[in-house]
Amino acid sequence: MADRELIQTGTFGRAHGVRGEIRYFPVNPGSDLFEVGSRVFARRGDQDFPLTVARARRANKFDIVQFDEVADRDEAEALTNLEVFVDAEVLPELEEDEFYQKDLVEREVLILLAEEGPSRSIGEVGGFFETGANDVMVVHMSDGSKLFVPMIEDAVADLDHDGAVLLQPLDHWAPEGTELP
Repeated sequence: MADRELIQTGTFGRAHGVRGEIRYFPVNPGSDLFEVGSRVFARRGDQDFPLTVARARRANKFDIVQFDEVADRDEAEALTNLEVFVDAEVLPELEEDEFYQKDLVEREVLILLAEEGPSRSIGEVGGFFETGANDVMVVHMSDGSKLFVPMIEDAVADLDHDGAVLLQPLDHWAPEGTELP
């Protein structure tokens, strides 16, 4: 079981109420709630331990989840601030133009030098983070620096350009004066 791929889906907040419920802050707030009976993994240090969803409901700024293995508030409080993962095998099938961010990590990143012109390699995808307005792709540049690319149409031309991520020219989306090394 050590070679399973776990994908982070969120983080636990503080306990909610006295019956073992806990606040859950998903990485993707638009994602579906956990289904009753589904299994998640909480990570403490370098150890993952399974939890089975007994109940889940959406609140205003977070979800509230209860697990079969968590009996009371004290046990729920012990989960506070732990990261939550699911087995990659349970992720739903994607539509043709959809992707999981995890599948883009370590892909080569190319940038168009002009609107319809040639491109050049600038680095590789290092990861993503959310800003509230949109996700941001972190590009680990060839020179060791980082480039932060908003995941918007003006910035990203193609996510599967011969196996690489293709960016629009800088003048389409980057702040004025931004230059590549």
